[in-house]
Amino acid sequence: MSDRDLSAAVERLYASLVRRARRDAPELEPPLTPTQRLALTLSADLGPLRLGALALRLGTSDSAATRAVDALATAGFVERIQDPDDGRAVLVGATASGRARVAAIRDRLERALEPAAMALEPSDRERLVELLSQLSGGLDADER
Repeated sequence: MSDRDLSAAVERLYASLVRRARRDAPELEPPLTPTQRLALTLSADLGPLRLGALALRLGTSDSAATRAVDALATAGFVERIQDPDDGRAVLVGATASGRARVAAIRDRLERALEPAAMALEPSDRERLVELLSQLSGGLDADER
């Protein structure tokens, strides 16, 4: 198997998930852009982050991250919090509504994955989770 095979498989998986989620579950309101969705999940998973750190994890500019945060704050999904370590800095943290939205996003994804995942043997599902975690961990390590 080549690296190209892996990238093609990841692309097919992503496309399948998007199609299935769109077919099987109504769009959550308000709809989020991919950048807003990722910013929200990062804020919920990692706790309050400085805007620069969020932009780095998003792989975008500070201004693009600011636009995403502005939209999420308007929707009530994130809030800006004074940084206790630096009075001039602001952190971005998910609100209770934002964490509920992340849970709804993940429920939707779980429903999209469930039919295919349940066709796998339990040990294969566990191994798949391990491999995907290793893959994403390796990608994240490049950013540190």
